[in-house]
Amino acid sequence: MFDSRDPTDLTSENYTALLDTGATASWVSSRVVERFKLQSVGKKPVVVATEIRQRESYVFRLGLMGDDQPQNALPIVFAEIVGFKIDQADGFDVLLGMDVLSQTDFFMYRSSKWKLNFG
Repeated sequence: MFDSRDPTDLTSENYTALLDTGATASWVSSRVVERFKLQSVGKKPVVVATEIRQRESYVFRLGLMGDDQPQNALPIVFAEIVGFKIDQADGFDVLLGMDVLSQTDFFMYRSSKWKLNFG
């Protein structure tokens, strides 16, 4: 995760993410919102299960590093993402929805392994 206020700042922190191909938007935990002092940019409609709710939205940047990248490699950084704060995040701080995943080639194998390709 990166602070979205300065696009040239690549200072980052690592968080555990959950990939959710059924989610149209990405979400971050309260811990991320508080750590980066994210400010709400207003309420937006979001479909949750079978209903539409108005939720506070936040702007943040997300960078992903590959497992096989050298230690000094730069992350793949996504443009500003408008996402939501997740109320209950058990074991993860970021939920990656299709707003991010659709910008990649996502592969899921029968062995439960997966990979994201960029570019």
